[in-house]
Amino acid sequence: MGESPGGCNSPRRLTQEFDDAQPGVKPDCQWRLKSERERMLTRVAQDAQRALSAVEQADGLLGDETAKAAYDLRGELIGQDFDVDDDDVPRLHRGTRPGRIISTIDPEMQHGPRGSPGLRAGPAR
Repeated sequence: MGESPGGCNSPRRLTQEFDDAQPGVKPDCQWRLKSERERMLTRVAQDAQRALSAVEQADGLLGDETAKAAYDLRGELIGQDFDVDDDDVPRLHRGTRPGRIISTIDPEMQHGPRGSPGLRAGPAR
């Protein structure tokens, strides 16, 4: 399957990944194309897995309460949206898992029932 010109994995795009310093800014990608979106998100999940592995290998880092909490949250976030296949490659999970975290700022926030205006997100009730 060929790459679309300027797709998420084109040489032009490789340097335009997610920037942790600018969390609200998405990399330039053809987000409306399912294959491009899934390819980018798989790469993000692989980066997160590498970060988790680095924390596991760092002496004493998981002994720090704050680092351990961040490690656990990142692992949970990746686990709720991705399944790891037999080749250790994360693939987007189909559907929404129960109890999904939708906000790292307010972990108690939950999706609400759909109404005429659409899906509601807000504090747990």
